[in-house]
Amino acid sequence: MSVQHGMELMNQAAKYMDKKTWLGKPNPDLDSARPLYEQAALQFKNAKATDYAVDAHCKVAEIYRKQDALYLSAKQIEAAALILEKDKKPIDAAKLFKQASDQFVMYGSGEKGAEVLEKAARGLEAVNFDEALFYYSESCALYDVEDKPRSGIDTYGRFISFLVRNRRWSQAIETSERLLALNRKLDMRINFNKQALTTVIIVLLSGDSVEARKRLISYEEYPGFYDSQEGQISSELIECFENYDDVRLAEILKNATIRYLDNEIAKASQTLRIPGSGGARTAAAAPIQTFTPQIQQQFAPRPPTNQQPQGNGYISPTSSQHQISPREPVNYMSAARSGSLRGPGGEQQPFLADDAFYPNTASAPAVNPAVADAGYRPSPPRSQPQSRANLVDDDDDLC
Repeated sequence: MSVQHGMELMNQAAKYMDKKTWLGKPNPDLDSARPLYEQAALQFKNAKATDYAVDAHCKVAEIYRKQDALYLSAKQIEAAALILEKDKKPIDAAKLFKQASDQFVMYGSGEKGAEVLEKAARGLEAVNFDEALFYYSESCALYDVEDKPRSGIDTYGRFISFLVRNRRWSQAIETSERLLALNRKLDMRINFNKQALTTVIIVLLSGDSVEARKRLISYEEYPGFYDSQEGQISSELIECFENYDDVRLAEILKNATIRYLDNEIAKASQTLRIPGSGGARTAAAAPIQTFTPQIQQQFAPRPPTNQQPQGNGYISPTSSQHQISPREPVNYMSAARSGSLRGPGGEQQPFLADDAFYPNTASAPAVNPAVADAGYRPSPPRSQPQSRANLVDDDDDLC
């Protein structure tokens, strides 16, 4: 199998196509030329000669078209388009897919024509958005015209995923509504519930929670959706947007019902953010403060000690001098009178006698000489307050 052998077959087929009558009129031998072209296409395909293989398939398709075999002609064009698609030439392949689709429709197989157009759209997704959008739209329209809703459900789903991936929310919502109508027509309740949840998510992705609530109300009229898990999740999602509840939204998005939707829808749902809630804002991290080893050693915690330093220095808070047993209550008043209340240096603490608290006593409080030398002087005794009888002579003075 080689390109040379394929070329020989093409030359033999061309001789049959160039036959003429004895009057000089063209009289091609189609039945003899067609199998030679088919064998040549196979030879070129196996030899990876893409252009020659496509040319051979197109010549076979032309012979079938002249023989009014439109379906077989479309199949040959589709085969040529698949070769170009495999050779990573999606634009040229899409043109042949369109020709094949037209011939399928002319033959009366619109469903097959829609399927071929979808192949063209899928090949152009990463190359030309507008062309892919056109072929997807034409494919869905053919399913609607042919009244083949059950066959077009998968194509509608891939079309919606394509629109969501490119963030074309309005077109995705419109297409999703058309798919909902097909599910309602076929009475496919499970598919309807999933698609209704998908539509709500797409509307929320567009940032319009009011429109999402309106659509949810219309979906709840369909039997079984209100009590379904998809219906409850749809309602909770909208409530999160209405109440600006980012925490609850994050919990709902982890639900398995959302994760089991179409891959593109499930992936896009994880990007849902409530406008104006501040949930997307992230707090700036506090700078980490570092210290030198000298500062760390200076402020490092020291282990407690019960040893008292020599002299009148520092006394540890855990020292036994500050530990008072609860079984031995201390009477500070009696200790002061007896002179046993002393300071850290051993000196007796100053204490005011009981008479100093009564203003009618002439005695002055005792002052420690050490404190007096520091400038401390006791305050003079207060005067005795007058009795009520001295302040008010009689009741006539009161007004």
